[in-house]
Amino acid sequence: MAITEDSIPLVSPYTVSDAGNFTSALFDYYFDVAEEMLSTMGGDDLSSTSYDHCHALLVAHLYTCKQGTIEIESTADPSSWKWVKPGDTAYLRQVEAIIKAARSNVTLEYEHEYVLRADAGEDYFKLDKNAGVDPFVDRDTII
Repeated sequence: MAITEDSIPLVSPYTVSDAGNFTSALFDYYFDVAEEMLSTMGGDDLSSTSYDHCHALLVAHLYTCKQGTIEIESTADPSSWKWVKPGDTAYLRQVEAIIKAARSNVTLEYEHEYVLRADAGEDYFKLDKNAGVDPFVDRDTII
């Protein structure tokens, strides 16, 4: 299944309409460019649903770049922010993340029902297994 003009509002705030700025002709042009971009990025290995989603995201990305909008994102410091590099949008980053996740094909296998740290066998990281003292019962021992 290929994306249509109706797919764009599902992934972005944009609407394709000949009465607005995002026209059908522009959509058709972006459709072809986004399809080629997705193929170059390695999107051919995606499932059909993921491929269509990424295709729509890339169309939204191209339209966002045309508008010349510049995104900002927050940093670790809540009172600070930074500019996102020109040509980089949240839509493009989503596509890259989807393709990366599809390529990883990582299957997690667990030997235990808990996580075992890699340094668990090191003596200097072991926790004290002694029961310790109860401050209410053994208060004379503590003081």
